[in-house]
Amino acid sequence: MKLKLIIAGILWCSGTLFTHAQDCLAILEAAKEAQDTDIVKTSQLLDQLVALLDSNSCELDIGYPQTYNNAALIYQHLDIQKRALYAFEMATKLQLKKSDSLDIEMLPYYNHLFDYYRTNRKYGQASTYLNLGFDVLNAHTWENKAYLNHLVKAGIFFKEMGWLDQSLDKLNEAKKLAENSQVSDSVKGSVLIESGSLLTLIGNYSEADRDLKRAISILRSNHPFLHARAVDRMGKLLLENGNLPDSESNLLSNIHFKKMNFPTDTLLLVESLNNLGNLYFRINDLIKSSEYFEELIAIGVKYPMVRPYGLNNLGAIYLRQGRLLDAERCFKEAADYFASKFGTLHQDYVNTLSNLAATEYQRGLNDVALSLYTRVLDLDKNLYGSNHPKVATSMTNLAHVYAEMGYREMALKLTEQSAKIKLNSLGEHHHELAKNMDDLGLMQLSLGDTTAALMSFDSALVINIKHIKKVLPVLTDAQRALAFKQIKYNLRRFSSLAFQKNRLNGIWAEKALNHTISTKSILFYASDKTRRALAELNDPILNGLYFLWRRQTVKLAKVYLMTKAEREAQNISIHDLESEYYDIEKRIAQKINRFYGNRAQKWSTSWREISGVLEKGQAVVEIIGYQPYELRLDSSGVTQGFTSNTRYVCFVIKPNGLLETIDWAPEVDFEKAFSYYRNTLKYNISNNQSYDLLWKPIDQHLTDINHIYFAADGAWHELNPQVLYDVTNQEHVIDKYQIVRITSGKDLTERRKDQFSKNALIFGNPDFSAHSEADLDALPGAEKEALELTKIMKAWQWRSQALINNEADERTFKILSSPGIIHVATHGFFTQDNPDQPLVNSGIYLTANKNEDGKLTAYEAMNMDLHETLLVVLSACETGLGEVENGEGVYGLQRAILTAGAENLVISLVKVDDDATIDFMRLFYGFLMKTEDVQGSFFEAQKVFRKIYTNPFNWGAFVLISKH
Repeated sequence: MKLKLIIAGILWCSGTLFTHAQDCLAILEAAKEAQDTDIVKTSQLLDQLVALLDSNSCELDIGYPQTYNNAALIYQHLDIQKRALYAFEMATKLQLKKSDSLDIEMLPYYNHLFDYYRTNRKYGQASTYLNLGFDVLNAHTWENKAYLNHLVKAGIFFKEMGWLDQSLDKLNEAKKLAENSQVSDSVKGSVLIESGSLLTLIGNYSEADRDLKRAISILRSNHPFLHARAVDRMGKLLLENGNLPDSESNLLSNIHFKKMNFPTDTLLLVESLNNLGNLYFRINDLIKSSEYFEELIAIGVKYPMVRPYGLNNLGAIYLRQGRLLDAERCFKEAADYFASKFGTLHQDYVNTLSNLAATEYQRGLNDVALSLYTRVLDLDKNLYGSNHPKVATSMTNLAHVYAEMGYREMALKLTEQSAKIKLNSLGEHHHELAKNMDDLGLMQLSLGDTTAALMSFDSALVINIKHIKKVLPVLTDAQRALAFKQIKYNLRRFSSLAFQKNRLNGIWAEKALNHTISTKSILFYASDKTRRALAELNDPILNGLYFLWRRQTVKLAKVYLMTKAEREAQNISIHDLESEYYDIEKRIAQKINRFYGNRAQKWSTSWREISGVLEKGQAVVEIIGYQPYELRLDSSGVTQGFTSNTRYVCFVIKPNGLLETIDWAPEVDFEKAFSYYRNTLKYNISNNQSYDLLWKPIDQHLTDINHIYFAADGAWHELNPQVLYDVTNQEHVIDKYQIVRITSGKDLTERRKDQFSKNALIFGNPDFSAHSEADLDALPGAEKEALELTKIMKAWQWRSQALINNEADERTFKILSSPGIIHVATHGFFTQDNPDQPLVNSGIYLTANKNEDGKLTAYEAMNMDLHETLLVVLSACETGLGEVENGEGVYGLQRAILTAGAENLVISLVKVDDDATIDFMRLFYGFLMKTEDVQGSFFEAQKVFRKIYTNPFNWGAFVLISKH
């Protein structure tokens, strides 16, 4: 009687219409209908149903086990776990009264209990019911599909638990069964996805690639959800294997596919976002990486299981940024979650614990870091075995702590073991091995074995240079700079060691030279090739994207020059504009990569290749700047870094495989030497010192040379060697050689036939009235220059036009499309107002109008279309200046114009008298119209010009830069 009163109360409170206790099926149906809309009502209905079942008050023919089971599933859906377990256990208990424990009808009951215990982190009990399922299937002539599903279920479970060998066994068995059975594509594809994921985790990338490619092929047409999962796993595989371009393309397209086809399912985005965030983290683009990780955390508000993954990744960004306490907070929260959900023997927990150890190491808590890293290493060995790349990484991390604490022999031993594991498991070209070889080099260097260290550093550079050249084509310009940052540091360190006096004429200096040639101005070459590809492909969609990209460039260029107050007043967001620019640039890069992805790529250029294309009497003078590197170990730990004073070495490359090396005496102060040179130009005074200080050591190696390709570096960009005077022999350098400036010696290995149209646009004496802040004088001489040069060209049937005053406006300049010649006679500028955007610090003044401010920056010039332009002449003061960065050249107009596609560039290093400028240009264009040979015409004009203007300040003001 008491029970019936309770039930009646429940019925009345829940508002149901059930009046007969025996109407159990109706209650179950009502619970199913309400489970997604009314949790309280559903819970009350289920409690009522279970009470009826427990009291044996339902009709006997409803099937008690099945009803308990259905109630349990709804409880589980409502996350009422204890009641779900009770109902699952009752269902199983009652079914066992009707069936033998190995009866096939027991399988769904065992499976539900397995799923429950697995979900609730009771892995021992989960294993028991998983094995009971296998016992049932093995006791019967089971269907292939049932056993196959159970194998996959086991493989996934063992993978989650970190039991990778058992997981591999089950999934391999599942693959064989799927191949030999008539199962659907969705089942076969699912097996291949899980197998490929596991093979990626254990480092078997070739087999993982095979399985995932098959899965994608099988699922592409009719199974969009599974296909998206397979693409995600392929993106992860490509990322782990170092193929960032294809990984990025896969993941970005997959995110777009998911948002289009499953717009409300944000949980489906998690894997793509996580992988893409990690990819950008890999190339050091922390801004884009953060965006994806923040999106993960936002999804985690609705789905709590997502949050710890986002926190772990965000913590890694904080760690790299030096925000150590924020990183520690993220890692601790994520680690606590993973430990509670999976236990400590799980890959997610171990990864987070390793990140936490890195944070404590960065904080200087070496004892804590040592303890954590030791634990991580033990857990990794248990998870993956002793020969897995993750174990190798943990060994290296531990080695760093030992080195910091002074145990350098132990550190070296661990790093050697780590490198051996990665070499054997990943192969000699894998990007992860490069990091190990760098670490090994540091350990060897700390023990005084510089030769061994150089061998290790060299191995790392070979891998990284190949890797970066594969990655660069599909990155934006900003991402290229970020991705190349670490290689620049490593090459500087290697060069510093290789260029020590006792090694300068040996194999290590040659290797440093080759690495420098291969990477010098690598960002310039990547941009240049992108623009050439755009021209070559002539794809309508690509051209449309390129048009949008150039238009966005114009917007950004203006905004970069605004003050913060001006941007706020006009409600302009740099971030939004940059995001639009990024998206367009990324689409262009991906499309180009799809066209060119399978073409053979030339990974490096050696000095011997350059020597092979030189003719008799020619030489390349390659200047390389470096800073002495120091590694110190004392009671405060390990410190490393570079001194502030830049030194230089010079390599003279000659035909027939000849290489000569030049070093300057230790007492030469390059900073003072270049300051003296600049002052002599600035004040137009004679210079009788710079030759002896700077050029004479090189000159002694050029006795058989008459034509020099000069590849400058650092402050050497500001020097015109031709004007230097040899007091002893009473001659200038120009009396001995013709000197052409090039970006790098590798320019000569890519010689191309010039293709250009005979049309020219000549800008002279723009209207400077809009530039009152610069106090610019009008340039009547520049106007005269433009008009005279136009006449010369027309006399030789060139289509030429002089644009002066109002016509010499910025918009006209920027919309030019590969004229044969562009000549600009105006004022130039160079500032250091925007350190974060060096390409907006230099440029030229033109006429302003409604849409343009009249300041053409290098940033804007770089994005012009000049791929068929033979020559650009910047007849303005200081157009050769720009921010100097060793190894990358001048971040100024000269690099911008060459990146835009021009073949030759004439620039001025100093302001020259108007009449002298006109006379030089008249001579130069007179010869050029006859011969169409830029180099020959430049040198002939210079030769004649010297007879008229004997002051080197005049005849040495202009220099020629060429791509060949």
